[in-house]
Amino acid sequence: MFSSQDLDVVQQLSASMSVEQIAGYFGISKTTYYEVAKRQPELLERYKQGKSRRIAEYSEIVHQHILNGDKDLLKFYLRTQAGWTDKKEETSVTELPPINIHLMSPSDISS
Repeated sequence: MFSSQDLDVVQQLSASMSVEQIAGYFGISKTTYYEVAKRQPELLERYKQGKSRRIAEYSEIVHQHILNGDKDLLKFYLRTQAGWTDKKEETSVTELPPINIHLMSPSDISS
């Protein structure tokens, strides 16, 4: 079981470390970490909270840079978050050869 203080550390470390790295910090395997998390769900909750808070902090920094005119960061954001691309799609048009249709009557077929 992770103590209340351990959970605080997990939340702090999760901002910059993976589950595997945090498990190593506590001297356990990643598998053991997840086994403990099954019995103590707040372990993963605190991990997610720490990670989410860091993402929120970084998102705010990115947002401020974009508002200050950083066009490269704006392009990066749009590519990764909105599926935007600055590549021009070229549609190639292939002209098909003319099709000749010959109609035949039943009498032409039997001859």
